[in-house]
Amino acid sequence: MSPMQPMTPLQNVLTRLERVRIQGSCHTAKCPAHDDERASLSVSEGKDGQVLLKCHAGCEWRQVVEALGLTISDLFPPREQAAPSSLPKKILTNQYDYIDESGKLLYQALRYQPKEFRQRAPDGKGGWSWSLQGVRRVPYRLPKVIEQANAGKTVFIVEGEKDADALGELGLTASTNAGGAGKWLEGFGKYLSGAHVIILPDNDEPGTKHAREVAMSCLPYAASVRIVELPGLPVKGDVSDWLKLGGQRKSLLDLVKASPRLTQEDMENVSDSSESGRYRTYKNTALGSDGESCASSEITEDNSPPVFNSLPSSLEAELLPVSQLTPEMLPPSLRAWLLDVAQRLSCPLEYVAIPAIVAVGAVIGKKIGIQPKRYDDWREYPNLWGAIVGRPGALKTPAISEALKHLYRLEKRTREKHEELRKFWAVESLIKKGEAERARTELKNKNLTAARKYELAEQVLQTEDEEPNCPRWIINDTTIEKLGELLKANPNGMLLYRDELMGFLRTLERQGHESDRAFYLEAWNGKGCFTYDRIGRGTVFIPSVCLSLVGSIQPGPLSSYLRASSEERGDDGFTSRFQLLVWPDPAGYHLVDRWADAEAKKRVAQVFDALAEWAMSKTDIEADEESVACLRFAPEAQQLFYTWLESLEYRMRDSGETALMETHLSKYRKLVPALALIFHLLESIDSLTAELPPVSLDSLERALAWAEFLETHARRIYQAVGEGDPEAGQRLGQRIKQSLPNPFTVRQVVQKHWAGLSTTDDVERAIGLLEERGWVQTRGVQKAGGGRPSVQIWINPALLGANKKSSVSGGKTLQNLQNQISDSSFGFITSATDDGGEEIQYEEGEI
Repeated sequence: MSPMQPMTPLQNVLTRLERVRIQGSCHTAKCPAHDDERASLSVSEGKDGQVLLKCHAGCEWRQVVEALGLTISDLFPPREQAAPSSLPKKILTNQYDYIDESGKLLYQALRYQPKEFRQRAPDGKGGWSWSLQGVRRVPYRLPKVIEQANAGKTVFIVEGEKDADALGELGLTASTNAGGAGKWLEGFGKYLSGAHVIILPDNDEPGTKHAREVAMSCLPYAASVRIVELPGLPVKGDVSDWLKLGGQRKSLLDLVKASPRLTQEDMENVSDSSESGRYRTYKNTALGSDGESCASSEITEDNSPPVFNSLPSSLEAELLPVSQLTPEMLPPSLRAWLLDVAQRLSCPLEYVAIPAIVAVGAVIGKKIGIQPKRYDDWREYPNLWGAIVGRPGALKTPAISEALKHLYRLEKRTREKHEELRKFWAVESLIKKGEAERARTELKNKNLTAARKYELAEQVLQTEDEEPNCPRWIINDTTIEKLGELLKANPNGMLLYRDELMGFLRTLERQGHESDRAFYLEAWNGKGCFTYDRIGRGTVFIPSVCLSLVGSIQPGPLSSYLRASSEERGDDGFTSRFQLLVWPDPAGYHLVDRWADAEAKKRVAQVFDALAEWAMSKTDIEADEESVACLRFAPEAQQLFYTWLESLEYRMRDSGETALMETHLSKYRKLVPALALIFHLLESIDSLTAELPPVSLDSLERALAWAEFLETHARRIYQAVGEGDPEAGQRLGQRIKQSLPNPFTVRQVVQKHWAGLSTTDDVERAIGLLEERGWVQTRGVQKAGGGRPSVQIWINPALLGANKKSSVSGGKTLQNLQNQISDSSFGFITSATDDGGEEIQYEEGEI
């Protein structure tokens, strides 16, 4: 079977749209960025393969891209990958020999660090060929595999040579194929003739599909075939991970004994029903012919509809309550301005305050730090990361833009001053070049003394002065290499503003950007240095890496990203570094049309100017080994900080917090001192002198109030990660009535390629929420001939038309209620009674 070709950018966009039709050389579709039923969106392909979008109802193309869950780069074809010769050298960590029955080397699989695999074969001349064309392919450890198979013994098939070697150390025979999942050749099955084959898949979708392919290959030859899923594996985990987590040889063999043998019928049922079904043969979990788990479903031979005992409830996410930012919590020097902007925009106060505080911290940068303990040299800097979470159209961008206006004003003023300096440098440089040319000419005179030659040579070298750097305050979009150069020229730090943070986060996940994440982690810390080596730029050493970051993101994409990130990579603490992360309740709209508060605006301009122009004196201010001035807490503030810090440490060690929340709280060790320093400097803005007082009790108390407020928002966000996907559930709920049969299967939904419901995981999360809210029930139906049950999802008849047979308890009366359910809004009345008169309560409101 030929490999599936990747979708073009145009195909990727079209699969996410509804009501797509071809009109001439372009497509029309329903625009996802606004609410109507017209096909107002035109989609076409540019000459270079890029996607062109035009909403005739007035939506900007960026809004359309955001609504599709894509980034701007997704509209363009991927760049050609670099040739192997142009890639930076990697370190060879392992090599695995693939040999024939006699022990002759056929080829090798090589593993490099950073993680990469390549294959090579002897070229017959004492060297290597990096192409395996014409080379015989065999399973790993072929002689041992054949020996075991001929003796009718067990052979484990795993996904990687590392895993095979790990089982070999336990005295078990294991094999694999070069290249990982999807590279098992159909002919490999004959080598396992007579063997009892145990397949241990990796815990991901490619691993599941690979296990099925191996099983299909081995079934005609092997004495028996089993697929065993190892319990407790992390996402993408393998048998090596399982062994590291404490798995033992005996427990593995017990799992094998508890697993049923697979038959050809089993595999055909799974293959016919689902391309991405998962085996759960180890666990006491029935598996449907679709491959989906029936663990929470009733398994029956009866194909009649199940009984629903209640009407559906709302699919709206049940969010945890959050604290609101109050005017008293704002620094007095910024308070009037922040309140004025929030009122005129009619947006939550948090939308303006968070980016404003991040901006102040960015201006301060590394001019001064804080040492939170009385004697210890632990220090923190006030560069912070913040993010605003809100739905599209919630005025996130206008609020952030207002908050950052003064930073952009500083940027403009700095550029103007730099241009004057650059002109002066250009004149001086031109004069020096003329002098250097005359010096070079004179140097040709053979009669010069050594002293004169030395003097002339110095004149030549003095012309090599570099152009003066332009100080920067804020950047919007940059490569990691350019960011490094900018930080090298601006050791005090800068602010990175990304209007749509989802695009930034997805960039970090892309191939070729693996090192970007480590750079940003170091930049948040603000204390270290960084070195990177590139072929074009050479070695770049950045002595001071300090970056502030702010942006906005929608709740659905954020929850999906956090969930996927923790499952695929584990929590590396990246998202928890967004300490000023808020998801406020929407503000009620009040029409406000008035002039901006000029006095408040002027006052804030003075604050930013004073901080930007502040030349810090080190008199009476302690400095660390890098000569960065630091303040400490005043005595009364110091005691309060100790009390708070001890409480935080005890909570983290013995509180039962989730891993995500625990990691987030751990970053408060920086958050609270950094906020206290920011508030203290804002409090001292009118008297910035060389003898700055210690950080006051008022400033620390304000910082602690912020920490308490921010924690409620973090809990709301991380709680949403742990629940079913509300947005996926709502998307599937909107399509249940018109577009799906009753019952339906996961595979039927996946095949429709609906936006946000294109993978098995997406659909299963959506069904989990729908079942929890009474919209559907899942049931495993046992076929008459045996085999695995088929998983069916039944729709609550209250959601269907009156011609559908009702299976709601008290069906006659409830069936009549179907006519009262709005087709357009899924709105429900507040209560109903069944035939026995018992009142059934359910949630009011739209779904």
